[in-house]
Amino acid sequence: MKEGKEKSQIKKLKLELHNVKMMYSLQKETNQNLKEWKKQSQEREANLEANLKQKDAEIEKSKMQLEEFKKMIFKKKKKWSEEDINIDLAKEKSQKNRNRTKDSYKRELPHEISETKTYHTNCCPDCWNKLWKEKRKIRYVEDIQLPAVEETQKKIVIKELIYEWYCRKCHKWVSDHKVPMAIVTLWEKVKIFIAYCIVALRLSYQQTRDLLINLHGIKMSDGEISKILDNHAERCNWKQEEIRETISKQKWVHLDETSWPAQEEENWNYCRIMKWTETDDAVYILGENRGWWNVQQIRKGPWKWLKINKEQVGISDNYNAYSKVFKHHQLCRAHPYRKLRDLTESGILSYEKKDICRRIYEKFWKLYEKIRKEISQPFDKKSRQEKLKEFGQEFSTIVKIDWNEPEKLLKIKESLAKNKDKYFTCMLHDGIPLDNNAAERWLRHLVLKRKNSFGSKTKKWAQALSVLNTVILSLRKQDPENFFRNYQQVLNN
Repeated sequence: MKEGKEKSQIKKLKLELHNVKMMYSLQKETNQNLKEWKKQSQEREANLEANLKQKDAEIEKSKMQLEEFKKMIFKKKKKWSEEDINIDLAKEKSQKNRNRTKDSYKRELPHEISETKTYHTNCCPDCWNKLWKEKRKIRYVEDIQLPAVEETQKKIVIKELIYEWYCRKCHKWVSDHKVPMAIVTLWEKVKIFIAYCIVALRLSYQQTRDLLINLHGIKMSDGEISKILDNHAERCNWKQEEIRETISKQKWVHLDETSWPAQEEENWNYCRIMKWTETDDAVYILGENRGWWNVQQIRKGPWKWLKINKEQVGISDNYNAYSKVFKHHQLCRAHPYRKLRDLTESGILSYEKKDICRRIYEKFWKLYEKIRKEISQPFDKKSRQEKLKEFGQEFSTIVKIDWNEPEKLLKIKESLAKNKDKYFTCMLHDGIPLDNNAAERWLRHLVLKRKNSFGSKTKKWAQALSVLNTVILSLRKQDPENFFRNYQQVLNN
């Protein structure tokens, strides 16, 4: 009996052991499956987080681009905070000659007096008593004549009686005066006024025609205006090359470009400008592309013999074509300064990222002001090199990358770090400005002209307009009071 019980207990134990082994293997398999599922879920979760971060970065980028487009189109006013006001107050204090005198708000005394009027009385206009203690005050009144209101001639019309005689020997008609082909022609003053309206005042053809009718009663057509401007461009070509030659020989030069569409051309939709800071001269080249060869061409022009100063420093934005042309290159510090300032004003970024951008912006602005003060001092190579090391260290701390920063700030820092030496060229050369604002101010005139005229129809007209812009705008900046006299001398030469 005992043996039978023991055998049955052994069978039960064997059966239980078998069941345990089977359950262990099944549990082991399930545990392994759970581990694999957990690993897959963790990978899936990591991928989802990475995708979410990428999408958040793309959404932030697209929102910032949309914000930039809104500023460009609608020009929304900035809401000033206390920190912004403190920064601007610090800027105003750092700038010199900000205080204006009382005389600066008054008009200048005229040099030429066309008429003198005297106002004198002996009795009071209120009580009619006799007056005493005479005192004289001098005042000036400036005015112009309106042709449509004043009793003056709108235009001068000269009737020419030209007598011709026939020469039997030469077999032709001869005269003391050249007989024009057209019966009615325009004199030089009208043509100068038309060029001034189109180029200097940025008027369209229609606006110029209306102005001539209202002021002088002269009717014009678009074809006549085009012929006049083409003729002036041919006669002023020598002056453009003279300005180009003077600028190309200087120590430094500003270069910048903007779009200028030529409607019948596809690849010639840009305008370039070359400007020297110390004179009011600038060279415009319209109807070109953005290739580096055209950058060299604006310096040299059509004259192969023109010698360019190879040590000339080029001041421009961070466009690659400029670095291929100049041996010494100064990048404009105003461009990254404006980008950092716009980041601090962004309404898309979170408070933490905005605070990071603000700190970087303040550091960059302080360094900007230090360099500006240093280059305003007399040039001393040793002291400049010592300061360059100090400024270089500050620049490196600004450019140091933190991965919590927004993507746009990272790109700005990468660009600054890549071109670090080009931002300090002004420290190693005397008189080099920090920014390219001089060229941008001169380009603004052409940008406003583009809004009225939408560019030019052909490349030929763009080239003619480049000559007229160069000559007329340079002469007007040099001596605005005697512009018409100087422009007439250029045409006569």
